[in-house]
Amino acid sequence: MEKFKETKLVPLSAFKNDVKPVTDWPKCGSKPVLDEHDQIVERNIVYIVDADARASTELSSALSDLDCDIEQFSDCASFVAYYRPGRFGCLIVDALQLADHGLDLIGSLKEDGQNLHTIVISDDPSSAMIVQTMRAGAFDFIEKQHLDDRLAQSIRSALIEQARLSRVIDHRAKNVARLATLTPREREIMEHVLAGHPSKNIAYDIGISQRTVENHRASISRKLETKNLSALIHKVLSTRSETGVQTPPASNP
Repeated sequence: MEKFKETKLVPLSAFKNDVKPVTDWPKCGSKPVLDEHDQIVERNIVYIVDADARASTELSSALSDLDCDIEQFSDCASFVAYYRPGRFGCLIVDALQLADHGLDLIGSLKEDGQNLHTIVISDDPSSAMIVQTMRAGAFDFIEKQHLDDRLAQSIRSALIEQARLSRVIDHRAKNVARLATLTPREREIMEHVLAGHPSKNIAYDIGISQRTVENHRASISRKLETKNLSALIHKVLSTRSETGVQTPPASNP
């Protein structure tokens, strides 16, 4: 097998250059699922990238029991031209398809925060190939001779992990949004609170009454949806640590 090229990560848009439309490539999938109100329920999707059309079709047929939509592509460029973020799923890609761009595809999906997990498959991988792929951010690497035993479970695990990461990201975004609702005065008082200053000292330092400080602290707790001081400190510090956001834009006083 061709060795992966040593290249730097590139944005997904770089893969879209000179993409030739794939008009005769086989695709298989499931009809949209409707809920009790006849609304389409979007299902998980499995993307398969493999130049071997027959092998790709056989693989998609073998995954029919997963109750996922399946889309097939002949190369990475065709996949990227089609791919739109926001839908739960995972990518299965033949290791040979990664040779042209090194490990950029896997890395770009992780760098762009898509959280689309990649499962790499190969006929006869070397140990170095597996190590490089996993270090690049692949979720799993499976030899084709073990697909029947491992692939379905690996896909399920990838989807579960993607859902978990999505919840974490949503939670962080909500916390950042809550912090942004604080007024400049509330933000000032919050910084004093984080420094361990009691309300009496905060009132003296910024020249307002202790009662006004307590009112602001109550407003901060209400906006951040915290019930006590330790919960407030944990939410603010963890949000800053996880997102790198120190001071989101404040709302008007």
